[in-house]
Amino acid sequence: MDEKKYLVRTLQGSGWVDKTRSISSITPSGDYYIVAFKNSANDFRYGKTKVQFFDQPRNFELEGALVRIKGKSIAKWDAAISFGSYVRLFSESTTQLEKITDIELLTDLTERADTKKIVEYYFELARLSDEANPKMAYLSRYYKDKLGYIQPESVGHALVTGDVSKRELLCDVPLFPFGINPSQRQAVFNALESQISLIQGPPGTGKTQTILNIITNLVMQGKSVAVVAGNNSAVANVYEKLEKEGIGLIAASLGSSERQQAFFESEYKLPELSKWSLSRELLADLKAELKDISERITRLLEHNNQLAIVKEAYSRLQLERKYFDKHFDILPINMKGLSFFNRWKAPHILRFMADFMHQSQNENLSFQTKFKWLYKYRIFKFSDFQSLNNDIFKGVISEYYQTRSNELLDETTAIEQSLASDDFDRLLKRLTESSILIFKDFIADKYQAHRDIEFTQKNYKQNFDDFLKRFPVVLSTTDSIINNKNQAALFDYLIVDEASQVNLIAGFLTMSSTKNIIVVGDMQQLPHIPDSKINSSIDAKFSIPAGYSYFQESLLSSLICLFPAIPNTLLKEHYRCHPRIIDFCNQKYYNGQLIVMTIGKEDPFKIVKTVKGNHARKPKTGNGYFNVREIDVINNEILTEELKLTSSDNIGFISPYRAQADEAAKRITTAGLVADTVHKFQGREKECIIFSTAANELKKYIDKPNLLNVAVSRAKNRFVMVTSPNVMKNQGSNIGDLLRHIEYQTLAPCIIESKTISIFDCLYKEYSTVLNAFRSKVNDKSKYPSENLMATLLDEILDLELYRSFYYYRDYPLHLFVNDFSRLDPEQRKFANHTYSHVDFLLFNKLDKQPVLAIEVDGYSFHAMNEKQSKRDKCKDSILEKQSLPLLRLATNESNERERVVAELNKLMSAAVS
Repeated sequence: MDEKKYLVRTLQGSGWVDKTRSISSITPSGDYYIVAFKNSANDFRYGKTKVQFFDQPRNFELEGALVRIKGKSIAKWDAAISFGSYVRLFSESTTQLEKITDIELLTDLTERADTKKIVEYYFELARLSDEANPKMAYLSRYYKDKLGYIQPESVGHALVTGDVSKRELLCDVPLFPFGINPSQRQAVFNALESQISLIQGPPGTGKTQTILNIITNLVMQGKSVAVVAGNNSAVANVYEKLEKEGIGLIAASLGSSERQQAFFESEYKLPELSKWSLSRELLADLKAELKDISERITRLLEHNNQLAIVKEAYSRLQLERKYFDKHFDILPINMKGLSFFNRWKAPHILRFMADFMHQSQNENLSFQTKFKWLYKYRIFKFSDFQSLNNDIFKGVISEYYQTRSNELLDETTAIEQSLASDDFDRLLKRLTESSILIFKDFIADKYQAHRDIEFTQKNYKQNFDDFLKRFPVVLSTTDSIINNKNQAALFDYLIVDEASQVNLIAGFLTMSSTKNIIVVGDMQQLPHIPDSKINSSIDAKFSIPAGYSYFQESLLSSLICLFPAIPNTLLKEHYRCHPRIIDFCNQKYYNGQLIVMTIGKEDPFKIVKTVKGNHARKPKTGNGYFNVREIDVINNEILTEELKLTSSDNIGFISPYRAQADEAAKRITTAGLVADTVHKFQGREKECIIFSTAANELKKYIDKPNLLNVAVSRAKNRFVMVTSPNVMKNQGSNIGDLLRHIEYQTLAPCIIESKTISIFDCLYKEYSTVLNAFRSKVNDKSKYPSENLMATLLDEILDLELYRSFYYYRDYPLHLFVNDFSRLDPEQRKFANHTYSHVDFLLFNKLDKQPVLAIEVDGYSFHAMNEKQSKRDKCKDSILEKQSLPLLRLATNESNERERVVAELNKLMSAAVS
């Protein structure tokens, strides 16, 4: 019978079957139907209760929409006809009958003018990727057969349309069975409240812990969660942690066909869970206790962070104080002994320093100044201030270091006592214990009445709802996840780890597989590498807007670019590296935002330079370099010492180059020691990392910021760098800044003996605020606005990624950074030693605190038209020249300040520095 005119369904067993196509005629006869089949000469009589016959078809308008069939598929159909409560769908090759209640019409994004090109762009990229890599050609098939079309609830739809939804937080008190800190707590809340949330996890900040806590809370809400990454090792780490807590039973490790096969062949039957069940009374008590602890712990966690910040500040101050004492053998001036004021705190000393520096322009203290100091500082003993020289000023600085050190120690003790009195450690432990008990009770209850279905690789997608009830957590890769579900299904949530390495071809498939996404990664770690076989001209061909380009963006950077308002949490608390090791990454790549929770006593750094010579060689096949001389040094010198401190399996050898890693693996015979590239070491850690640069000189490739950030942050307690003496410390370079950081942290002779003294950063960070406030009251009003404009300009320039190695301070005294007085004549020596002599702006490298550039803002009328000032300017110019410190003078009546500052910085960075 014509399927466009009739529908005939017969009851067979317990279900109804569509028989329209196999029937030639059907005739009502009282309580029966007489049915004639095409393949039979006989007629058959069916009771009307066993036949459903429809002969009044109605057109079902599709209007070019997509048809989503509940739990089955999404596809385009050519036409549709309804028969009562059923709809028959037609295409060129087939027909399909569905309940009208299971049919949903969706807008096709490939037909919308504003979204068509973006969707087609990713489909075309998948095709080109398969063409370029025929042995791994599956992406275009996944796009065509698995993705098909983009569902409106999916994140893929949000990506293309720009429409992101908010969510309601469904749990009053989130669980934290895997630990908690303020950043992780915020990340969990953000993940539960937004369709898209980002978590940026610098090295050692507990990304996996955060992912596990999010999984726990989502499963508690009855949600399905997929966890994916660009490689299997990242998700394997998640499974290992679940298994360690005994809750691996909630997760299915899928991925490629081979991994699926391995999973379904493994034993995944439910274990005995009754021991996890809690009485309702005990469960209620635990939840009440958890709520109480959660309310109290938030404040205590912030206090614990503050404790780490104070300890780090103390450590920095002590290192800086060592530099001060090495350069200036001056005892602290006891301010309490000079005044009636016996509570001289660090801020009081800083205010007095600003006042002292200003008054030092005069030869003696006036009666008016003495009266002001008596009133303001309660100073009565003025005999010590007969001469306002820099020795007194430095004595006050020394007093600041001593006072501030004591304050930080007192603050440390106070916070520790406060945490102890509030029972912080016990509460933290109880929070995690209660969380895991509540979660395990939930699991036991969830599976108590579970119907144990035997899933296979062939049937699990047809029973996907049941599969997700049994395995609410699915582990896979970004390439495979869309092939680990049926076409119409969407995961409730999907977590992407190592998202900076996920490209947008796989990323778009991933986003189209879920209703909500949590993207975890780090923009400062290794990015994805676009396939060089795909021509980037495709971006122009499809007019791709910013944020969508496969060549310019990773999954993480794309979402940051396209959705600046979505929650973006930085995990700040660092738990892996020795404080001085992670301090390099923190200052260089994270703008000092990390809070270091580790403690380190021994010096963690060692730089080993090979003998001079061009020892690097190109491999016969492949790219890069290998350097046998560096490997010999490691074998014969470094490992001998390191193996006295730790076992070989706690030592890692890494290099930017595959050729060097392979050569090391052959030549280093120490059993258990792992040799690999920096790229392959992302996500791993060792007690000691030996970093071999391999190249003869500083190359762009080994100087990549992401690569060096990963390399350094693999080391927990010791970082050994083996390099050529030809690898220079170029200003602003990553390798150069690492060398500078190591030299500063170890009080290297090259820092101490430099012509200029390293900036006293801790001091001036606090002093600048006081000095700025003081300056605004007393400085030359005609010059002050110009200096403010210059400060704003420098802030803008030094915020650019290229110049982030540098910072500046205003009104920095010459006597605090001039180290070589031997070449100065008596007049210059007197000028440089004067307390008030300063440069308007002193730029320095943040890693070794060494001055790199002085800037003077010259008021035209005051400098050019004032002979006395002009003479002072020439004296200052000569002093700085003899210290080999570049000076840039900018007159207030000139222009192009930005261009001149940038040109000077570029000049600094282009010069080779040994």
